[in-house]
Amino acid sequence: MPVTKRGIYHNLKESKYTISNGEVVFFFSSMLYLNKFMDEYQNNREKYRKKFKQDTILELNFDFLYDLVLYQEIEKRGFRATLDKTDLSYQDMEYYVLRQSTQKESPEWEIIKR
Repeated sequence: MPVTKRGIYHNLKESKYTISNGEVVFFFSSMLYLNKFMDEYQNNREKYRKKFKQDTILELNFDFLYDLVLYQEIEKRGFRATLDKTDLSYQDMEYYVLRQSTQKESPEWEIIKR
């Protein structure tokens, strides 16, 4: 059974609850977790920007790292992210974080249909 009566996926590979920033796709086990992420990610970015601004010498953008941390805090049933339809481990995401850190603008997250 891929989804429970309450709309929860225990296997993130089967989940239809997804968001994308145009490159990376995050998978959620429930619509509740997806909505929680969407409601909180902007404020979460601002919180971390303020927290680390005074310690930053270089102008780097770590918004995606902050998003990744928030995803892990919210999604309790595992971790699944893809880049170009390829599953990524949390360690693989570090390379993406480094690449994104040189970008001035951070892509916004959008709910996508699978």
